[in-house]
Amino acid sequence: MRVRIIRQPHHGVNGVSLNYYRLGRTYEVTPTLANYLVANGWAIVEMRADEQPHWPKELDRRKPQFK
Repeated sequence: MRVRIIRQPHHGVNGVSLNYYRLGRTYEVTPTLANYLVANGWAIVEMRADEQPHWPKELDRRKPQFK
């Protein structure tokens, strides 16, 4: 999973330091570590363009953009 660090982690997990991860950077990590970082408020999940949900046009409820 890909996560973006939004707060600097200040301690480790099971004796492993998280000081490597820097504020504002994006990292590819295991799903377990990603869930831990997100649950502690240190990261958010970063979705790639090909992973973002695609809605059928008939279900899109956004207001049309006028040009």
